[in-house]
Amino acid sequence: MSRVSIGAVLSPAPGVPTPTLVQHQSSAMNALAKTNCAGNNYKIRLLQPVLSGNCLILGITHGGTAPTGVSDNINGAWAAATVTANAGSYDSRIYVMPNAGGGQTTVTVAFSGTQDPFQYEASEFYNVATTSPGAGSVATADDTGAALACGSFTPTNNDATGGNLLWSYFCLSAIANESTYPSSISPGTSHTLLSADRSQDTLAYHACQYYVQPTSASINPGMTFTGETGNTFNCLAVALKAASAGTAPAASGIRIKSQANHSWWRRVPSQSVTLQFPCTGNLIALMINEPGVVEITSVTDSNGNSYTKRQGSETGAPQCWHTANSTPSTNLVITMNMTSHASTQRYTVMAYDIVGAAASPYDNAASVYATCDGATYVDNHPSLTPTYSTGLTLALLSLGLGPATGFHTGYPSGAIFHACTYDGMTDADYLNNAAGQAHLYHSSTAQQNWNWAITNQTSNTAMSLAVAFKGA
Repeated sequence: MSRVSIGAVLSPAPGVPTPTLVQHQSSAMNALAKTNCAGNNYKIRLLQPVLSGNCLILGITHGGTAPTGVSDNINGAWAAATVTANAGSYDSRIYVMPNAGGGQTTVTVAFSGTQDPFQYEASEFYNVATTSPGAGSVATADDTGAALACGSFTPTNNDATGGNLLWSYFCLSAIANESTYPSSISPGTSHTLLSADRSQDTLAYHACQYYVQPTSASINPGMTFTGETGNTFNCLAVALKAASAGTAPAASGIRIKSQANHSWWRRVPSQSVTLQFPCTGNLIALMINEPGVVEITSVTDSNGNSYTKRQGSETGAPQCWHTANSTPSTNLVITMNMTSHASTQRYTVMAYDIVGAAASPYDNAASVYATCDGATYVDNHPSLTPTYSTGLTLALLSLGLGPATGFHTGYPSGAIFHACTYDGMTDADYLNNAAGQAHLYHSSTAQQNWNWAITNQTSNTAMSLAVAFKGA
């Protein structure tokens, strides 16, 4: 089997619709190798309201029992998986919902019982056919080596209507071999990375990419996990027909285009760690949820962007590191330098790719550190007053013992809680480290009171941070 992505590298003809990314989300992975994080009814909350007529694509990796169903609150039940890689240990699937209804969407993945592990990738595209969009698919289970490939196939000839969107997904197909891990992840020829998680400590490597193939031809979607020798991967791809359809996002205004969580279990004291974060916006923000576990001292990246730390006034509050008017790259590598911490603790870096930010984007920040013994909610965690009327607020609640489960009464109107939650979720969660993740597109300088619902723990601490950024 060829290990190279092969396909014509052409540009669509003028006036021909091109499938275009609106938003993408990538989770970390609940890995069997680390702790029992078994759950069910995974609720994947998309970053922002889906635009009418667009196409949703969901890739998941899970234990060997197939889901009993995928559904969402706007469109109802989804069709069966378009393509599946049955590895026996970890299975992977891609689902497609064309012509999606508009609105804030939560996708639920249900199983007959609890599943461990679980990981997801979710995309929204416009200019994808609204009926019968499938143009072919392919999958390979348990592929090995650095050069991974889905297998060769020829998508349906849709040349006159713009060709096909190829969306491919690569994820571990079994518990990782701890002695080998990828030092970098590179997309296939002509493909663009959507996510790339090579976090060594969680042993849960996965990545996602896409390519618009304007002329139908045989293609073998592939990806290179440099340095990988001892693990097996599921490799899946789906082709979807281009068409003049759906709704493009507003041409201006600040918005999150993509978001990815990267979790670590341990590290050598004072070690630097790196993460890959494909991005196209002019603002990168990293929210880190465990201030008592890891303290980042500086951040750099492969494009030479400068990062500034925001932590509010509270000692022990979560951290945010962000750029200003930065240069993006879909192959960006970010390096974080840290002080030492307990080797058995975990932490999650929540990375945001933001478009339409002001050249000097920082507005204001607030934080709280407080005990919350026996509480089922924490209010005013924190309260933030932006000084600039039009912008984006990122909010994070870190708990001594989670999980956070959503908002509590009185939270900011229009705010979106975008952490994935599920039945059986505990503080051992890796998808977002049992933290509360949320954001708000605000249009005034009114005070924002971030109120959260949490799990009752006899002894607990809540540490919160909210950071407001200005739109261009």
